[in-house]
Amino acid sequence: MDQNLYVQVLVAFGLNNYNEAIELISKILGDKSNTVERQVNIVLLKQRATSYFKLQLFTEAFKDMQSSINMGFDIKRDEELLYMYYHAKSKTELSEIINTLEQIKIICRLNSSREIMLLKQINIDKMFNKNDRTRTRSQSAGRK
Repeated sequence: MDQNLYVQVLVAFGLNNYNEAIELISKILGDKSNTVERQVNIVLLKQRATSYFKLQLFTEAFKDMQSSINMGFDIKRDEELLYMYYHAKSKTELSEIINTLEQIKIICRLNSSREIMLLKQINIDKMFNKNDRTRTRSQSAGRK
């Protein structure tokens, strides 16, 4: 791992420049040539998760914390991260619920619009066809 990049991460993180910290950490984690120890990966993920959390990007924060847990980090030992984990998890789940409800709302509107259009079409058909009775046989046809 490039030590200079990691120092830049620490400086950006210390100065509350979370966007830059996220960029730098993503660059470190995304570089496949870097062979980083598991513990260093966990630290980087925790720092990026904290940066995401501070920027209120809860879904990303939750994913990074979940990744660090999957790598073996015991989140129960860190009260601040434990709080952030459950807060981000609840916000993520709430966002998913809100998105689902919005999709349902759109679908209901579409279905209602279709039903309204169908009812209007029926009314239009009745309006145009009520005086248009086609005769099958002339009335004078039976007279001689």
